[in-house]
Amino acid sequence: MFTKEMQEALEADGEKLRQMTGQDHGPVFLGPPQQWYVCDACDGEGFIPRRVTVYEHGCGFPHDDTHEEPCGKCNGVGGWVDDVRPDEK
Repeated sequence: MFTKEMQEALEADGEKLRQMTGQDHGPVFLGPPQQWYVCDACDGEGFIPRRVTVYEHGCGFPHDDTHEEPCGKCNGVGGWVDDVRPDEK
């Protein structure tokens, strides 16, 4: 997963090596540039916290607790890898 800036730096390094040695040292990219996109539904956490009020038997006062549900948009991973979008190059 390389960002566009990383790919440009690798290409510059490959060009410098070509000038020094006269041989092709790459880099060779097999597909379009890819990037990690953070899920906007869970802010990259992979789960969505839900506030739950707990009522315990014999206790006069309820208390709050959190229940964590896996994010449905990113399947609990926190984001996804996808091709770099043209507006982000």
